[in-house]
Amino acid sequence: MIVTFWILMILYCLMTLVLLYGWEKGMPEKPYGDKNNKLLTVLIPVRNEAKNLEDLLHDLENQNYPANCFNVIVIDDNSEDETARIAEQYGLSSTYDLKVLPLQVPAGFRGSHKKLAISQGVKNTRSEFVVCTDGDCRLGRQWLSVIEDYYKRHQAHFISGPVVLEGSKKWWHNIQIMEFSSLIGAGAASLKLGMPNMCNGANMGFRRDTFVALGGYKGFEHIHSGDDEFLMYKIFSKHPEKVHFLKDARATVKTSVKNSLSAFIHQRKRWSGKWKFHRQISSRLLAFFIFIVNLALIVALFWLIAGKATPVDILPLLLLKFSVDFLFVNAVLKFFNKKVNLRDFLILELFYPFYAVFFLLFSNLGTYKWKGRKLNN
Repeated sequence: MIVTFWILMILYCLMTLVLLYGWEKGMPEKPYGDKNNKLLTVLIPVRNEAKNLEDLLHDLENQNYPANCFNVIVIDDNSEDETARIAEQYGLSSTYDLKVLPLQVPAGFRGSHKKLAISQGVKNTRSEFVVCTDGDCRLGRQWLSVIEDYYKRHQAHFISGPVVLEGSKKWWHNIQIMEFSSLIGAGAASLKLGMPNMCNGANMGFRRDTFVALGGYKGFEHIHSGDDEFLMYKIFSKHPEKVHFLKDARATVKTSVKNSLSAFIHQRKRWSGKWKFHRQISSRLLAFFIFIVNLALIVALFWLIAGKATPVDILPLLLLKFSVDFLFVNAVLKFFNKKVNLRDFLILELFYPFYAVFFLLFSNLGTYKWKGRKLNN
């Protein structure tokens, strides 16, 4: 059993080092220099975002991209607060074209409202390229210009952009920031290596004609989560050379950590539940491998407690894993101009095996809450 544990840990460390290589490989590029701006559409599917939406709309007002070269469509999913009114009121004085659409939900519809909202938004635009973000996000001034510049340079059909969590210096916030950054980094590195597995819908863009030609979300519209990566997979299967991660800090989208454990659990349960729907063998194998590695770490802990293994059998590999994980997370956080807090990183390393095994085992049981609704995976 000890030999198996050693093999798993060494394979895991090698995999993480490959991801580190993939992350470092995706370096920022110099501006393309083409000043002929493309017409862009920004889609914002929202539900109950009255507290956040105005800040996002203000960030779009402050873009250094010409206001006459982009329009914004807010698709309101039957919000129970003032979300729609705030968007409509803002549109009366915005310099860019802002449209608010109520989500049209067919009778008996049991699929993803967010996918339906994005699809409805696409039908209401003729822009060449569509960019999506969420109502609780914040944007830098160069967000649109950097995305448009990258799109023109690479003639991309799908662009995944960087997303980072923001919070206080509390340990609970720090471990969320580090864990989330590792997911963003792993998704970016995997895509750079030609094996896409993750991206984030808070910052993605795609060619409108490609979305329409491939039938949009047809085939997985029933899955509540995955409006981002399942679309990425679909486009990658047809245009593998035209799907990119935009590694440029100026294109970063910021969103907030979860303040409560309950909100965190519901979010991660929603995310974890989509793994069973992955059609790519590589993605399924990766999920299974991560599960086995973390299960092995838990078993090793019990071996130590029961006296069936000595510290010499286990601790060197744990130190190796800690070091490799640190290198990867530190590299991603450095891109976001953040630093690893060693104390909180140690907490994350100790906590993560239990967290990963729990969600991979139990994500499909019971319900979870999202935007005020109870849903099943």
